[in-house]
Amino acid sequence: MPTQNSAGKLKYAPLVLTLASVQIQPVKNMEKYIPEIQDELRDEYPEIVARKVQKRSYSDDAPPEITYEIDSWQMATAKRDWVVVIGRNNVTMATSANYERFSIFAERFSDMLEKVSRIVRLKSYRRFGLRQIDNISPFGGHGIDELVDSRFQPPKELDDFTSDFSQTEVHYRTEIGRLVLRALYSYKESSIPSVPESLQPLLMSLLSPIEQKKVGEVVLLDIDHFVEYGELKELDLEDMKEQLQMLHLGARDLFFNAVTPDARRLWKGEEV
Repeated sequence: MPTQNSAGKLKYAPLVLTLASVQIQPVKNMEKYIPEIQDELRDEYPEIVARKVQKRSYSDDAPPEITYEIDSWQMATAKRDWVVVIGRNNVTMATSANYERFSIFAERFSDMLEKVSRIVRLKSYRRFGLRQIDNISPFGGHGIDELVDSRFQPPKELDDFTSDFSQTEVHYRTEIGRLVLRALYSYKESSIPSVPESLQPLLMSLLSPIEQKKVGEVVLLDIDHFVEYGELKELDLEDMKEQLQMLHLGARDLFFNAVTPDARRLWKGEEV
């Protein structure tokens, strides 16, 4: 199995989004703590936006009543390449930055979680996950079939049919939890960066520093490594730092197995 050391730094990494998220004990009055959280995070995340969701209530013989309720608060860096999302049931950090080492992401996430948990007095959580989204398109004169390992490629075209879109999904058990790989193939012109629909609002909040472009075909590689508990687990910051490293190792190794050795050399800037 390839490792980070054997693969080396990927100069042209196809990574477009990394996020770590903790599903916490519900905090119904989270807005009470937002001013203090913003004070703690303002130096790194000066922008703040309250995100609202639509609520509908129904009664007999009357049109639905539509109201809007704040669902979460997003705090972003000035460049909008890092964002922290504080919800009533979750705390998330996401970035579109191609960071030099994962330790940079891990340190920022751990620092943010320590501050939020101290202010809100978080004591427990139910789920903790790391998700990484890559967009793999033809690169350096090499097509997708030369970049993605054959084990994760969909069936080839049939004689009388032309493929438009396909999806591969694989679930694994790991030492720490569950690891899921989803590979979504688009064989028509697409815009990148591209993420799963559920992550579109998050991508849009990071979109300003990302240059969009059109490609003829693309594989959206979605790797999700997480731990999940049947009941609330005590929130131990040191333990969660170790968990985050293990989540990263599993996601990283699966990525390096999902792509070919030629792809890794190309993204490192080497000749193939």
